[in-house]
Amino acid sequence: PLSTYVYMYIFIILFILLMIHLVDLWDRQLLTWLDSHSPAQLNPSIYVGFFLSQPHHRHADKEALYLEKLMVHYQRSSSFAADGQKPNIGQLALYFLALRAGCVPISKNKGNTLVTQLKGHLEEAQKPHLHKNCFRTNYYQYSLGVLALCVHGKVVPDHVVEQLLCEVEHCQHSVDTVAVMGLAFICLKGANLNPNLDPKMEDATQQVVKKILQAQTPEGHFGNLYSSPLALQVLMAAEAKDEESACERAGIALMRSLRNGDFQNPVTLSQLLPVLHHKTYLDLIPFDCSKEKAHRNSLWVLFLSPARTCWSVTMKVHLKIKNDLREPKMFASRHRHSFTVTVPSGAYLEDVLKKAQELGKLTYETQHTLSGPFLTTVEGVKAEDREYWQLLSASGPGQNQGVTPLLQGESKECSAHSKCSVNTIN
Repeated sequence: PLSTYVYMYIFIILFILLMIHLVDLWDRQLLTWLDSHSPAQLNPSIYVGFFLSQPHHRHADKEALYLEKLMVHYQRSSSFAADGQKPNIGQLALYFLALRAGCVPISKNKGNTLVTQLKGHLEEAQKPHLHKNCFRTNYYQYSLGVLALCVHGKVVPDHVVEQLLCEVEHCQHSVDTVAVMGLAFICLKGANLNPNLDPKMEDATQQVVKKILQAQTPEGHFGNLYSSPLALQVLMAAEAKDEESACERAGIALMRSLRNGDFQNPVTLSQLLPVLHHKTYLDLIPFDCSKEKAHRNSLWVLFLSPARTCWSVTMKVHLKIKNDLREPKMFASRHRHSFTVTVPSGAYLEDVLKKAQELGKLTYETQHTLSGPFLTTVEGVKAEDREYWQLLSASGPGQNQGVTPLLQGESKECSAHSKCSVNTIN
């Protein structure tokens, strides 16, 4: 009957309005979080994400101030910091994307130095490493570096691109890594920077699309919740029209997760919001900087720790520590590698570690990264070149958001394992 169609039409309109309101709410949430310019919290990923998701020209003075501080920080850290503290491939790549968003050329003076550094990192990454089968960097960072150079129109050597082509054809990687590879191929082919490799890059892009689609879960995510935004960027950029149903399922799943507050990490949120505004990293390429100089978007820096709630319910977390790479005697002189601590329900995983350290049950250290705190040391054992501490959960897959995820429920069992690093960006 006609009334049924009217109700359906009204429901669809209300649903669309709700989704628009939800996206706008998170856009405005960025404005409430982007409020600190301290060097430890400067984050080019947030700059890029907010730029792509905010087409309006507002708060230009605050954006200019943020961009200036971002540039000063990266110039200083690249020039004067110790070798181990200088920006790595992934950080430099994100910084280059931010410079493109801010209409800052990288072909002058200090910019050229950073280009040389990034290209040097890509060359160095291909050299053999002490750990068998361990790349000197991970392919997420490597691909991001290639993409960043391409966005600025910089030529990338063929052998660097061929390394990625080989990986797509012969190796398995996480969905977010494959997605960045795909964006790099689409960019290079569109810019005609490596014409001899165009046919191979076209084939590789199709392989990337196929791998992403095959990784879709019953819930609709590509790989997992946090790799889906980058996966959707590739599918949008590749114009995979035959797979609209898969994209729609992923979009609905992401909106559901956004509504549930699952995106607590500012970096993953910065990758998601452009997608919800139908943008990708490749939209930085055709951007007309000649018209933008007088009108720049507002950009504040995002707090790494979102606002907490007050909890009245506690939960018990059982924590185990295991070193898979070294002998037990390499641990500090303790025997308690399995214990239980009580924390408020909804606490972050780092709260569990802090509580355990306060109780004298373990020692640990973290390092600030673009994705939040990165676990570097447990019981005196430090994460070294291509070795890292992996956080696992007994109730499901590993912790994809490091030490920052919220813990829910009455009890949890978590473990920290030392592994050989392949796909972490720090």
